[in-house]
Amino acid sequence: MEKDWEVIWKKIGGRAFRMQQKVGDILKKLYGRTANTPDTSEDKADLRTAYNWLIAPFTMWVVDFDGLSRFVFSQVKNDKKIDPQMRFLLSLVKDIPSERAQQIIGDYEHIVQQGAYDQLVREDAKYIAQLKQLLDNPEYHADLAILKQMFDLTKYQTPDSKRILRRTLVSERNMRPGLRFRWRKEKERFQQIFDCFCWKHNLYGLESGDKPLLMKLTVNPTPHGVMIFIPAWMSVDLWRDLLHIKVTELIKARGVLRQGRKYGESRQKTQEMGLRVYIADQECTALNYTGKKRIDYIIEKAGLPPLTGDRQIRKFYNVGEAILKSENAISRADRPPTSDADAVAMNAAKLAQAKAAFAALSADEKVEFMKWQTA
Repeated sequence: MEKDWEVIWKKIGGRAFRMQQKVGDILKKLYGRTANTPDTSEDKADLRTAYNWLIAPFTMWVVDFDGLSRFVFSQVKNDKKIDPQMRFLLSLVKDIPSERAQQIIGDYEHIVQQGAYDQLVREDAKYIAQLKQLLDNPEYHADLAILKQMFDLTKYQTPDSKRILRRTLVSERNMRPGLRFRWRKEKERFQQIFDCFCWKHNLYGLESGDKPLLMKLTVNPTPHGVMIFIPAWMSVDLWRDLLHIKVTELIKARGVLRQGRKYGESRQKTQEMGLRVYIADQECTALNYTGKKRIDYIIEKAGLPPLTGDRQIRKFYNVGEAILKSENAISRADRPPTSDADAVAMNAAKLAQAKAAFAALSADEKVEFMKWQTA
């Protein structure tokens, strides 16, 4: 356990945004509580889900898992039961992103933290030219001078060494639930004016009082996907301006498969063949077929090419086994199909399960079953 904790502590220590400092205390408490919770306790899985999300990169958090974990810990610490709604929430997020996804997104967080988006951009020539044009623009300097005369900018800067002034952020799909005109307080007036100032000059904000933060072509992973932002000033050529291999790596980090009509059809055929091979293999087990006789039977029964090798048969078998044993295949039987293709997949899985179960019966059991069917 101590060694496992050292690995976890080292992992979170390598995260961006000082995550070890922010959540280290509650992570340690949760980990200890989880380790001391009996496997038979229904709290065990929920506690593990909570601390696993604390280890995951912050960019992947869909809710505030820091606050959530502290709440859950306070519940179990005081011998209270985790309420049904919280259990449901944790069940929705129990599938933690893979280690590979966490590694890729975690590494990219360091780029985001530094604002070094150039690692995904082929060259900065467009940005450099636009920034020079802005700095040579007397209208920009005149607007900035008026802004400084009207407001003490230091009152609204971030407290860190960069002293950044930020415009109001725009979220995905341009949803802005907080967009309301407020003019009563000085801070409200400043933000309204500063947002318009940034809009006019294509800025994200100002650094150290007067350094313009010109909007950049950016690629940002979020809990729900990857967002590519193209600033209004930029005439973009995505093929030339972005490093597609690295952007694709971010997109595929979550395990996304290649898509399209041909890929979908090929994957469906592989799954169907996997189910047929799995059924044939179960029948071989019931018939005590082994060796070449078993392989020949599977090839004929599943409709495989005559020269199909044992390795390929094993691959198809693994596909079929995964379909039948996956939680998705089990849960899909409890809901109506959402499409014709879904109905076909569900029926194929059910049929394969039934055939596999029948093949596993003894000869006497099969006779009894057939009598029951015709009764």
